[in-house]
Amino acid sequence: MKVTFNKLNDTIYQVVKNANIGLWKKGEGETLGNFLLNFMKKKLKKSFGAEKPAEEIAVIRGKMQTIFDAPNAKGESYESSFEYNIEARIGNRNVYLQVSDWKAKGIAIKWEFSTSEQTDRKIVEKELWDMIREAKISDYEDEFRYEDAIGCKYGCKDGKPWVDNFYEKKLSKDKEDTIKEIRELIKELHKRN
Repeated sequence: MKVTFNKLNDTIYQVVKNANIGLWKKGEGETLGNFLLNFMKKKLKKSFGAEKPAEEIAVIRGKMQTIFDAPNAKGESYESSFEYNIEARIGNRNVYLQVSDWKAKGIAIKWEFSTSEQTDRKIVEKELWDMIREAKISDYEDEFRYEDAIGCKYGCKDGKPWVDNFYEKKLSKDKEDTIKEIRELIKELHKRN
């Protein structure tokens, strides 16, 4: 069945009265544990040819910008640097979803559950990823907003993703600092014993 997609001009909460939006819905064979496991599998898959998660986010965002133009917003919290509010139509049925980056680690899809069925959401998700895979990459530049990556610039230029070295340096420094703290704790424990 053919699926059509439209970027909403409003938030899903403005379009759907009493919207029930979330990443997963208990009772549909989905649990938070299963959601996170599937999220990690998708994250590790590197299906867009990027070397790092931040680059994969950059590629997907660039492809979505080709399809839907600029994002609707930065997101309501610090966890996302972009957010697309989308209406998908399957025949006469609507499925509402929000696509964003999640903590500078991957792409998250939030669904509006009160107006759609699980079977339709699965169809929409497959069609959306197929459409994204086929799209060209638009040029853009943005900044991550999540803790460790805050202020890190990323984007696409001439069809290639890029991520400011600040992100890698910050993660590397945090890892070194953590290792140093652990070594100091071990030394302190040895002194006490």
